[in-house]
Amino acid sequence: MEVKLQLTVENDISAVCEMFVSAMKPDIVKIWDWKIEWQTNEFNGLFFELNAAFLIVDEKKVGYVQYSLNEDDTYLNMVILEPEFQGKSLGTMVLSLVQGLQPIKPLR
Repeated sequence: MEVKLQLTVENDISAVCEMFVSAMKPDIVKIWDWKIEWQTNEFNGLFFELNAAFLIVDEKKVGYVQYSLNEDDTYLNMVILEPEFQGKSLGTMVLSLVQGLQPIKPLR
């Protein structure tokens, strides 16, 4: 199984947000409660501040990644994978792909 990055565009924000909510809401509710206005503002701010790319396997969007390419490093902010694609070493592949965007800089 191979995973590819497909950069998102502004029109993709709702699809990325749906993936975020599906993956993160159950845990966020347990810890802080789900405050929709705060979550929306935080999500939108990070979407436009960071790079985002869909994770593609066999032409299917199976998750997304958010990262920033900085002068001193590559910062990985978020990796979301649909449950049926977890535990299949895709996370390791994603780390390699993101690291490969700036291969001589550390990934954090």
